[in-house]
Amino acid sequence: MAGAKLQIRNFYRTLLCGSALLFLAGCYSGPHNGSVLEFLTFQPSYNAYTAPGPVNVEVNGWTSGGTLDVYNDLGEHLSFTGDGTMQFPTLIKLGSTYGVHVTVPTVSPQLDCIISNPNGPIKYPLTTIYVTCGLVFHDLSVQVFGLDPSIASSSPLVLQSLSDSLSITSDTTTAKTFPTQIGDTSTYTITIASVPTGHTCFFPNADGTGSMTGNITVKVDCVSVLSVLPSSNLVGGTDKIAINLSYHGALSGCSYLATGSSTRQDVISLSPQPTISYPSAPNDNMIVLIPDATTLWGPGGDSVVQLQGCTSNGQPINGGNPIYYEFTATGNIRYVDISSGNDANNCTDGTTNVCQTIQAGIAACGSTASCSVYIAQGIYPITSQLQLDSKTSLVGGFPSGFTGAGPDLSTYPTILQDQTTSCGTSYTALCSPINITTALLNPASISLTVSNLRIQIHPTASYATGILVDGAAFNSGQIRISDNFIYGYEGSASATAGERTGVVVRSSKNVVLIGNWIRGDSGASVSAAVHLDDANATFLLYNILDSLVTTTGGYSTGVQMDNIASGSVVGIANNKINPYQYILTGLTPTKSNGITVASTSSIGSVYIFNNDIFVGNSSAATLGDATGIYSLASGGNIYNIFNNQIFGRTSLGNRAGIYFQNSPSTSTNVLGNNFNVGIPILVGATQYTFCGSVLAAGCINVLLVQTPVGPINSAGIGTYANNYGDNPMFKSISGVAQISDIWRFNSTTGTPSAANTPCTSMYGGKNISSYIPTFLVPFFITDFDLHTRTTTSYSLTPSGADSISIGVYEIDANCQ
Repeated sequence: MAGAKLQIRNFYRTLLCGSALLFLAGCYSGPHNGSVLEFLTFQPSYNAYTAPGPVNVEVNGWTSGGTLDVYNDLGEHLSFTGDGTMQFPTLIKLGSTYGVHVTVPTVSPQLDCIISNPNGPIKYPLTTIYVTCGLVFHDLSVQVFGLDPSIASSSPLVLQSLSDSLSITSDTTTAKTFPTQIGDTSTYTITIASVPTGHTCFFPNADGTGSMTGNITVKVDCVSVLSVLPSSNLVGGTDKIAINLSYHGALSGCSYLATGSSTRQDVISLSPQPTISYPSAPNDNMIVLIPDATTLWGPGGDSVVQLQGCTSNGQPINGGNPIYYEFTATGNIRYVDISSGNDANNCTDGTTNVCQTIQAGIAACGSTASCSVYIAQGIYPITSQLQLDSKTSLVGGFPSGFTGAGPDLSTYPTILQDQTTSCGTSYTALCSPINITTALLNPASISLTVSNLRIQIHPTASYATGILVDGAAFNSGQIRISDNFIYGYEGSASATAGERTGVVVRSSKNVVLIGNWIRGDSGASVSAAVHLDDANATFLLYNILDSLVTTTGGYSTGVQMDNIASGSVVGIANNKINPYQYILTGLTPTKSNGITVASTSSIGSVYIFNNDIFVGNSSAATLGDATGIYSLASGGNIYNIFNNQIFGRTSLGNRAGIYFQNSPSTSTNVLGNNFNVGIPILVGATQYTFCGSVLAAGCINVLLVQTPVGPINSAGIGTYANNYGDNPMFKSISGVAQISDIWRFNSTTGTPSAANTPCTSMYGGKNISSYIPTFLVPFFITDFDLHTRTTTSYSLTPSGADSISIGVYEIDANCQ
């Protein structure tokens, strides 16, 4: 995972909020043992495919008067006197043989009509037959430029017109033409159904929709920013900033644009400003910013640069949007290389003065100024805890000798092994190779980063974590933990107590975990990827979070929340929770949760949205043993849970989506979630399952119509809308090596089948911009792939939904 999400920080916006908190002791109690399971199972979704669906006819270009007769093989006729959409009376089952025909009357001027898809095929739940008319017919073509073929070959650009689609994997030197011609003066519409990963595509001439006046070729501009280097977002001294594009061409036109930031130094204010340069081939896909020798990147601290007007071969880059990059400017860099360094050196360069240990690098940084320790690849035994108590950052993933490459954790792995001693006997004496306790991140432009490290948790301690953020509650600036891989022991649990976690944030604020793969390992009674204990202004974004096996009586959880004080803000968004358990079926904790909320927490300002949450591999012998979101918080708490995929391996059994031990507040909002579990919502002992599309405590059959009894929206425990109970039909992957791609939708640009993702998951989510704080909105509108979430209208969007995809991935495609 580390390295796969490096681009996220280029999008990252500063989050500032919160105040100092009190540390409150608390403990977790086991799940409530409810009554004997009584619930209604879901009707398998495949049964729906035996139900017949409507067939619509859409006519475009019929402008000469007279009545156009469109009829089917059943002898049913539809009469059109102009453009529009009508429906045949008889519903048709999926897969049926079907034919539609047209009779064109004598009119002046005489028109002809073409049916784009006269034989369907019949789709569930709606089929549209497209008829286009005109005096003559013209070709509609596209010319695409700006694709990176190494990406588009596996993640193509897909364009649609009527029932036709074009899948494009590289730039088109000659235009590609849609199979169906369109009548003269008829309206055409080209839809961008899917874009390659990391790309932004648009119609530079604003002609994606128009009127056919002859053969038309529409340009599609996909020149995009794929990455910005350095990806560590740490820019020191004479370092250059390189913007890598998807397209090789003649670059020009860039100028600086003010950001208006009040918390970051804007590069536009430097005098002289960095030079904007455009290298020649083979690097003619790069925009390079070169600092002036006197001003460099300014005085240091959090900075930002924004470019406008950039073009390639005269065409706009990045959809015409500005190019934005946040970074930390630092003139203080210390270099560590275990293979060639010597702690007698001063660590000031990566060759002749490089140090050998990370401890020496931290000491060389001192405690007064912002400083970064760059760590070369290699295995670093940590025998005494690394204390980050000032303004020092740690960045790994560099090649030995610091040749200019990096940071890249996958290519140049920097491995920290926790070998500390005299620790691990209690929660207050956790073993941890890195301990962040700083209170010196003031003003807000000062930050501390730990990134691009592989951290092995202590192998035997009962209480251990990979990174401990402890008592860092008095900072205006942020602690940023990004692009790391934290892992440890995976065998059977042996300790009778204890907690083994990837990251613990305790009595701290302004902490961001972004783009990491974090595993809380086996060996104790609690396994958690991230433990938030009295945390405020803390955000988990775009991570892979896993928990493993625990001792009998314990539990595993992706996220544990204890002692969250009233008003403390926590955001959990765009994370994949428990995918490692999902892949490795042999990891079977007795109790497994995605997110666990302890009884000591108040979560009115906790926002959980657009996550993929696997309930874990617990056999769920008891109701609630495997749960997506498990809350023991007191009654009256406000929950904000939006657009999450919460699922087990089946929609049957004791697995639950959300468990509230106590009744939530009437101000609770649970919107746009999809539950593929036995019990979607459990409140105390009351089980709410789907009766049709309604979550209810019961369901009765009245005149062959399912009628809900005790609907959840009448229980006085909040608003529950646009929630669903469908199998999301994820694509399969080959194993752990593809974990970053797990849980993608099984979409299609052709005719959907029972194997494809249902429309409820692809278009059933809610636009939650008005439900979450404004500083969290950027993380709602961008998915796990950094694609912008869309509200593209689709004929099968569920009623009340906003065409947002549910879960971490946003996609617009055909669905069932």
